[in-house]
Amino acid sequence: LLTYGLFAPLLLRLALGVFLIFTSYTSLHGQISNISRGAHIALIVSGALIIIGLFTQVASLPVFAITAVTFFYKWKVANDASHKDIALCAFVLAITLSLMLSGAGFYAIDLPL
Repeated sequence: LLTYGLFAPLLLRLALGVFLIFTSYTSLHGQISNISRGAHIALIVSGALIIIGLFTQVASLPVFAITAVTFFYKWKVANDASHKDIALCAFVLAITLSLMLSGAGFYAIDLPL
């Protein structure tokens, strides 16, 4: 089983990248502020980099930061964090932290830092 240990980061990378691109792309079509528009564009670019495995550990950093700030804003400032938002942010934060620490896995262009 240790032979296939690098498939887990690959699966996490693909799932996170597809999720980021689809959710951020659909959110761009709504009426959002310029700051939010910039964050969504950064998430789309980071998602594409994460999918192809280029600068995966570096691309995970803005995803982690944007998700953490969004979660903190919804939870503390807007008091609008549902259980679904908390669970989704926890999953995204755990996946990005895992990719930052472990690397991209198989079929990636970059090497782990």
